[in-house]
Amino acid sequence: MTRCCTSTTRGGSCNGASKTTLTRVLMLDEPSLGLAPKRLDDLYGLLAELRNQGTTILLVDQMAVLALSVAARVCFRAAP
Repeated sequence: MTRCCTSTTRGGSCNGASKTTLTRVLMLDEPSLGLAPKRLDDLYGLLAELRNQGTTILLVDQMAVLALSVAARVCFRAAP
């Protein structure tokens, strides 16, 4: 089962800026794997900065608490 949640604008409408600027997308698969705790903080701090600059981030990570800290939308798949 896949569920999607959003904390963005009501109705999922796009804001005007996203329609007029070049979209940057960063795709990461388990970037926290094997990182020391200090490096995890650095990584997610950088992801937050990129998000705040308008970068779209597609992130797959088992570190749910950290992933949620930078997420505007969350999709998860429940175990079968």
